[in-house]
Amino acid sequence: MSVQTVDYLETFLAGINFKTFVTSYSNDGTSTTITVKEMFYARVGLNIDIDGTDYPITSVNYTTKTIIFTGVVAIPLVAELQAVQYFHGTPIAVNGELNAIPLTTDKAPFLYVYEIIPEDYDHSLTANLDRIASVKMVFLDDSSQYNTTDLHYSNVITPISNLVDKFVKDLLNDRGNTIRVLFERSRRLNHVMFGTYTDNKGHETTIFEDRLTGIELDIDIPFSRVNNCKITQPT
Repeated sequence: MSVQTVDYLETFLAGINFKTFVTSYSNDGTSTTITVKEMFYARVGLNIDIDGTDYPITSVNYTTKTIIFTGVVAIPLVAELQAVQYFHGTPIAVNGELNAIPLTTDKAPFLYVYEIIPEDYDHSLTANLDRIASVKMVFLDDSSQYNTTDLHYSNVITPISNLVDKFVKDLLNDRGNTIRVLFERSRRLNHVMFGTYTDNKGHETTIFEDRLTGIELDIDIPFSRVNNCKITQPT
């Protein structure tokens, strides 16, 4: 039986490697400054794992690829950001799940996958394609402390853009369930104060009670047939 699209995306997201090498470092006796190869979605307030121990990020600079965190690490080698959470379902259902998590750091950043997902199936006897799933998803992060569009872009949209880049890059290289040759394009929309969007008016009402900003990714994901689901010619 073929894997459900929402289950595939959850497993795929959990398997993305957000580790990066530290290329230089220093400390002042209280905090440590590291330069990293990849910033990914680093931002103030997130935890960063340095060689197996979590530290709170206090400053980031995307131009110089530097991160400052509280705590002293003598020789930091590898950094890894806290995991991206995953939610899918109707806005009402997901809003209830989010409200049940009191700490923002325990739920953001996260990937929200919309219900419902249209799926076009290929029933030809010789096709390797099982279906194409038209998925609308949004990568969101906390934006409660920002009150201007510029601050939302520099502190949330920029980090989330790196996250989306990494997600799409890895998805293009996933040969286990998807067919790479058919995955040629995607569509992105930036959402400052994510909510219900109306043309010429912007976001009029929020969808979730948390103040969130992020990037919508609309993509058609082609799934290959697994061997035990392949249609065979009747005899």
